[in-house]
Amino acid sequence: MLCDVQNQDQFNRIKNIALNRYNKETADLDKHLDSAYDKEKGNVFKLAVDFGVLIERVDGNNEDQTIKYKYMLPVDVSSERRAPLEIRSKDNINMYKQYLRTVIGSMQERTNTDTHEKIVSIFSVMLFVFRYPLAGAAIPSLKQHIKRKEIYYVDCKVNLCFWTAYSFITMPNSKDKRWKDCSRIAEAKRIFQRVNGVEFRDNYQGFDFVGDIDNFINKEQVNVHMYTFESDPPHYELTQNYLVNGQDKQFNILFINDGINAHIMYISDVEALTGFRYCNICHRQAFRIGDKNLQQSMRNHMKKCQKNDGKIVKKVILEKFAKPFVPHILSNKTYKYLLANNLTHLFKPTRYYITYDIETLEKKVNEKFGDSSQVTATLIPYAIASTVKSASGIHSFYYDIRTDNFLDKWLEQLFKEAKQVKKDNKYIDETIPQYFEVPVIGFNSAKFDASVLFKNLKSKDWTISKYLGSSTIAKQIIVKHQCSNIHLRFVDFKIYSMQNKLKDAVRDFGNGTYKKGRFPHEFINTNNYMNELDKIEPFPIEAFDNQLRNKKFSEVKYKEYLVEAAKYKTRWDYLKHYNILDTRVLIEPIDYLIELMFKYNVDMLANISMSQCANAIKYSMAYNGFDINGDYNCESTDKSIEITQCYWRAKVDSYIEQDNKKNRDSHNNVTIDDYSYFKELFKNQRCHMCNARFTWKNRPTLDRIDNELGHSKSNVIPCCLYCNVYKANRDENQMKLMIQLRKYALFKQLPMTLTSDEGYQLLRKGITGGISNVMHRYNIAGETKINRYEYNKENKCVYSVDSDYVMTHVVQLDFHSQYPSVMSGEPNALNPYTCNTIYMPAQLIEKITDLDRCKALIYDTNRFSNDRLVVDQMYLFVAEIK
Repeated sequence: MLCDVQNQDQFNRIKNIALNRYNKETADLDKHLDSAYDKEKGNVFKLAVDFGVLIERVDGNNEDQTIKYKYMLPVDVSSERRAPLEIRSKDNINMYKQYLRTVIGSMQERTNTDTHEKIVSIFSVMLFVFRYPLAGAAIPSLKQHIKRKEIYYVDCKVNLCFWTAYSFITMPNSKDKRWKDCSRIAEAKRIFQRVNGVEFRDNYQGFDFVGDIDNFINKEQVNVHMYTFESDPPHYELTQNYLVNGQDKQFNILFINDGINAHIMYISDVEALTGFRYCNICHRQAFRIGDKNLQQSMRNHMKKCQKNDGKIVKKVILEKFAKPFVPHILSNKTYKYLLANNLTHLFKPTRYYITYDIETLEKKVNEKFGDSSQVTATLIPYAIASTVKSASGIHSFYYDIRTDNFLDKWLEQLFKEAKQVKKDNKYIDETIPQYFEVPVIGFNSAKFDASVLFKNLKSKDWTISKYLGSSTIAKQIIVKHQCSNIHLRFVDFKIYSMQNKLKDAVRDFGNGTYKKGRFPHEFINTNNYMNELDKIEPFPIEAFDNQLRNKKFSEVKYKEYLVEAAKYKTRWDYLKHYNILDTRVLIEPIDYLIELMFKYNVDMLANISMSQCANAIKYSMAYNGFDINGDYNCESTDKSIEITQCYWRAKVDSYIEQDNKKNRDSHNNVTIDDYSYFKELFKNQRCHMCNARFTWKNRPTLDRIDNELGHSKSNVIPCCLYCNVYKANRDENQMKLMIQLRKYALFKQLPMTLTSDEGYQLLRKGITGGISNVMHRYNIAGETKINRYEYNKENKCVYSVDSDYVMTHVVQLDFHSQYPSVMSGEPNALNPYTCNTIYMPAQLIEKITDLDRCKALIYDTNRFSNDRLVVDQMYLFVAEIK
């Protein structure tokens, strides 16, 4: 959190400390970590760390540079550098030391947030220790849970709750006998002595799950399942399993934690308490009790569980056969249908939508914290506006805090307006598959507006039906109205554009008609908003000063504001104008991007990110010559298939299983005795749908002539696996489209899905990165030093160190800025191979392990040819070097 810039004395003190360049080393940080470990005296804990840093910002060019400094203090709320590691031993703390060295190294990189800034010094470090609570005596928050008949509570004044809960396993109640609390406490003490080997003492601090649970489950040979209570919305859920292999004995407990103390109670009926039935094998998979397919779902899941001994086995499920990768067609059900039926002239993008913007006040809490200045603020909404774009035109509406429940009133109005927007976006022909969600678009709303609105998105009239994103960033929220069945799709404009400011988006994508307005956000707060907004005179010039950035409002901009403010009677009226304007200025940028992407048959608002749109555009360009009625037959050079008896036996069994599942007569089905007949049939005949020969890469199957009958010899004809899947009781036009897409992909050598696990594993190793996180460097010719890496044997770390060499020329921007041209196959002078073009990979052909064949591919000089016909015959490859 950036601290108060007005505190000049504090800033100067920190700057002087930082710039004195004390020779502190990471060994000093190690001492602090060792001190934290010693202080915990062997207790298991987790650590987080945050750094106080001095930041240098350089603006301007080489001739006219402005250098500014600011500092950031370490605070718990901004710390995200938590290692996923429990500190149990010296080895763990040593691993954490290595982790912090990596963190410090990564902090020195300029990031994509602002390449003009860099961290020049770390002047303080703050460590945060997170201890595990112990389960002990009763706490006040238990009352609501004790009333549940599925939860058993024992009134005990000492920290025996875990052991008294377990007494319900060793001494279960029956119809004839219900044990009193005193008997259970006595039993709990006996269990305690049996498990721990010592007598219970009243100073016992409570059950420590981290340190005690393994000993308990091994001694008692019991599986422990921990449930907790979540208040919003109120429900009980499974959080942890502690399992012993091969044991059927189950112990279900409810763990209640009020933030300071914890308490444990026994659960007698998990299904009644949670509303879910859990798998008896893995104890993780849950099935809703009210689900009509409960029994079938459980049977299917438990079959897999039995194979894997209840363990979660992560396995990549690849396609059985290669399919064309065409996201702009196959990911849009509307365009896919229209293309299949020769109706692409009817295709239109989602052109009608609603924009919104919320104005908030900062409510400051704990302005002072110790010696440093810290501001922790919560956002209070006080105004909201929307602009509706429909076929009839553009209009806006507005609500503010002077109206009771103004956010709910705004949502009611939003659903009313959405009816017309939905109608305008619809196709006249009701048979065309289409998207009925109404886009509601904000600017930077994923972080701020959505979080402010979230609690209002759930009521008796509407509810959240789908949420995409994390707990802090909502990429997409779909809200469904319970009566009208209208679906609102809340998204952020920034998912379709770069990470810029609203005024930049208006400048870059707008038509110049509108500009973002001006409002003194810092001047208005929770203490003065009613008094200040009731006034009729314009805001004074000093109200617009930005204290956080230490910027003054210019006279020219203030005069422009005065001209605009003169049109309105009160400041409330000006606020309404400003709030609506923020939603109105978004219309032109959104329309511009919609039309830009529609040139490539991509409906922007049917996608959820810029990367998804870019991916669709890339493949749209690759398929721009596709004609559903075109002739794309190409003869495979592979040898015709000769099926084995094993292959045929598997097919016969599969046909019987298919027919039995659909209640078709399978008595006359093909049998293993028909092997020779079908071996010759598959070898000499072709697919009756696509006319392709059968090979081991294009495997055959049997298609039924009459779909009401089984797989008898007289009712089947040979076809490709691919064709058979897309024919299965589907629309003939859709089947034709999928077959033609595959033919076109093979004819043009375009990308297809992977079918080889070996190939997948090899390619997966080369894929790096996280959740859309790209690091950039800000390089200046004649100034930026070239880095080198050094390995420190003692610390076992790699460090990035500036060399003595300086960059003299910047050839071009980084690779990521070039990705549109690279991925679409546009020529690039920096690529010396294949006519200066990077090709998209087509279908995976094979894995080559023969060294001579590998060398022949790698050193083939034709790769440098300028003859496109020669280049087109070359193979793309990924080489794995050991």
